[in-house]
Amino acid sequence: MIDYLRRVFTGYRRVNKVVDGQTVTFDYVGQLVGFSPLTMLRGLKVKVTTERFSEVSDVLQLTEVLSRLMSASSLPPAKVKATMKLGKNQIKAFRYVTKLEQYSISYYEFYCDEKVVAILYRKYDYGRSFASTVLALVPKLSEATIQTDKSYLIRDKDSGAQMLIDVFGHTQVWLMPDLNGFMELIQGWEGHQSNAKEAL
Repeated sequence: MIDYLRRVFTGYRRVNKVVDGQTVTFDYVGQLVGFSPLTMLRGLKVKVTTERFSEVSDVLQLTEVLSRLMSASSLPPAKVKATMKLGKNQIKAFRYVTKLEQYSISYYEFYCDEKVVAILYRKYDYGRSFASTVLALVPKLSEATIQTDKSYLIRDKDSGAQMLIDVFGHTQVWLMPDLNGFMELIQGWEGHQSNAKEAL
């Protein structure tokens, strides 16, 4: 009955699933495209700490970067909302789906206690628009210097924000408004998982 009323008033269905050993509540419209917020964030941590990048120092204004990627105001309501507890923290992730020119776009926002910790923009283009995406986001680079087989890490030393642009099957952009806060969150979760295993 509760789920029926939720669908009537919000249009969303709700289901609980165990993901990465944690219970995740998914609110979704249409067919559920499930995902693991923590797996995605841990994958980002691994990328940032182990891969080699072409590094660029630049000023990163979150709203400006997003406006260069797409108009946030044109986003439809989130297709999926994922909510879970991580120790004392509440993690929320929103997945939006839209279209830009001829390409489909997936756009994710990840929150820890209502604070944005990461944003993922993925354009399903098989990497075709990688160079133009890099140029749009980092105008100080020239087209001749951009290599499609490289990943670019843009650092804002003043704010601590970072942006990662690469091709992982498709062109994608990761934004981390506060890298230190992001790393602390993931390391805290990994420590929580390690302690839980030792207690068994």
